[in-house]
Amino acid sequence: MNSPQVITNQLASYTYSELLFSSPETESFYTEGIERFSRICQCKWFIKDALQVCSKLKKAHLFITIDFKKTDNKAAVIYSDGGSMLLYRQEYDQPDFPLDQQRLFFCNNTLLLPSEW
Repeated sequence: MNSPQVITNQLASYTYSELLFSSPETESFYTEGIERFSRICQCKWFIKDALQVCSKLKKAHLFITIDFKKTDNKAAVIYSDGGSMLLYRQEYDQPDFPLDQQRLFFCNNTLLLPSEW
């Protein structure tokens, strides 16, 4: 697996997606950058969880930030309105994830990288 810096640099190159992927379970979409992110970080579990949570929150919130934060052998994924309003928090034990933190956005029924915003 690539180093966190290499992964971050690769993801920063995604600035626009012409192709969207669909998630039939959630009736939502995700971008090319998210697809690449899930492959290089081997984290389809994270994308699936984020889409499921956002599909429940999207009725009341047009914009959602998803912040993954890892410390030691635990991780938290915090869903918010982009400001100070916490919408949902999910905890993971022993997360298999190469980055200590990562932010994603969910807007217009689509999950995307910050660089694709």
